[in-house]
Amino acid sequence: MSATWTVSGITPAQYASLQAAAAKAGIPITGTRGTITAHGCTIAYNFPIWPGAASAALTIDVVEAPPFCAGMALHKIHDLIEGVLSAPVAPAEKSTL
Repeated sequence: MSATWTVSGITPAQYASLQAAAAKAGIPITGTRGTITAHGCTIAYNFPIWPGAASAALTIDVVEAPPFCAGMALHKIHDLIEGVLSAPVAPAEKSTL
C-alpha cells in the first residue's frame, strides 16, 4: 500500500514544533527527510525547505503498511499537524487509506 499526503505552507518554525510534538508522541522525525518504521508500517516524510524560504510543503508517504496501520498512522499525523498549526488541515483522501 502506498498513500501520499501533502500539506502546503508549513513554516520552518511550524515544522520544528511538529518535530517536538511528534517526539512527545513517540514518532521520531529528525531532519527534513527520512523514514519511520514501526508496527509493520513504514512512513516517509519530506520537508524540502530552501534556506531563507518562508514555507514549504510537507509530504507524508505511507510506503508500506497493513490496511489498519495506514489509516491510523495518517490520522495520528493529521492530528499532530493540526495541533501545531492550530487550524484545520484537509485530511488525506479516503481513497488513499
